[in-house]
Amino acid sequence: QSDEEQEDQKEQEAVTNQQDLLLYCQTIINQYSTSVYLENKASVARDHLANERTYLAWLRTSLSTISVGIGITQLFRLQQKNAIIPHHPQEQQEARLGQLIGFLFMMISLLFIAFAFIRYFHTQVALTKGYFPASRSTVIIASSIL
Repeated sequence: QSDEEQEDQKEQEAVTNQQDLLLYCQTIINQYSTSVYLENKASVARDHLANERTYLAWLRTSLSTISVGIGITQLFRLQQKNAIIPHHPQEQQEARLGQLIGFLFMMISLLFIAFAFIRYFHTQVALTKGYFPASRSTVIIASSIL
């Protein structure tokens, strides 16, 4: 065999090895994938993407609520540091109140994440069956918490 033929054969083997590796990786990914494959009829893709956007909106709200909680906690902490009379009982009480309010906002944020998680998967299951769940309870609870 000539040098050119040997080079071509090596290149062909390298390409075959890469394709085999790619197929192996794709099989592993498909085996452990949690994705649901649906036929895209009418508005299936649009509905599922809207469900994802709703989940991300709940997540964004949750992160904002955590930020408010941390901000309130830090605000009361700074207020205590800049107090005229350090370690005054009233200042300590206000700092504890700030911690409590901040903690409350963080717990509300965790509730929002739980609602988002439950709502996302509940809606996804309903959409795959051809239904759409109206979320009255989630809206009522979230509105009453805030």
